[in-house]
Amino acid sequence: MTYAAGLDAVTIIWIAQTFTEEHRAALDWLNRITDDTFNFFGIEIELYKIGDSVSAPMFNLVSKPNDWAKSVRKSAASQNLTDTKLLQQQYWQGLKSFLEENKSPVKMQNAQPQHWANVAVGKSDFNLSAQVNSTKNILTIMLNITGDHAKTHYDKLNELAYDGSLLEISESIIWDKMEGNKMSGVFLRTTAVFVNKNDWSNQFIWFKENLEKFIKYFKPVLKKI
Repeated sequence: MTYAAGLDAVTIIWIAQTFTEEHRAALDWLNRITDDTFNFFGIEIELYKIGDSVSAPMFNLVSKPNDWAKSVRKSAASQNLTDTKLLQQQYWQGLKSFLEENKSPVKMQNAQPQHWANVAVGKSDFNLSAQVNSTKNILTIMLNITGDHAKTHYDKLNELAYDGSLLEISESIIWDKMEGNKMSGVFLRTTAVFVNKNDWSNQFIWFKENLEKFIKYFKPVLKKI
């Protein structure tokens, strides 16, 4: 689970010789409380041998996502979404499609009705997020540093990457240790009216260019932490 969180994984498969009823129930519970962004599978493995043949594996599915239940729940929930939430979901789907059409290395999560969308960077306790603020008319890219060692990791990252980030990403990049908060972050912001659909193409270009800069610059550095 820790590794999956670091990679922002959306499908998690747990393979074991046997599952206790408690473990199977835990997987069923995870499938029940998460939306269709996440999928949890439990698979038991057995070996079968007929006569002198080579042993062959047999996989038995003991827990899987309940897609029907999720789709019903999602449909019901969508009826209570505000116009802003629906627009946010449409925005992230548009950005995701734009990145895929332009063969960007940035891999976004499925679009959700929220003001942010996450991008995995391949390192536990670090993730990249794109954010929109319809009140202040701001777009933000944030490298989030979380976990029990967030402040130590921030200091190490700052030591390794601060000077280079001004050159490789932007002189406007903001480093914030967030004293008094459990997390720290590295930000880049620009002004834009998120609700203006006519400007989305320009906003998508800004996100694409700078998300790619963040990943290209920070991903190798994070491997040293």
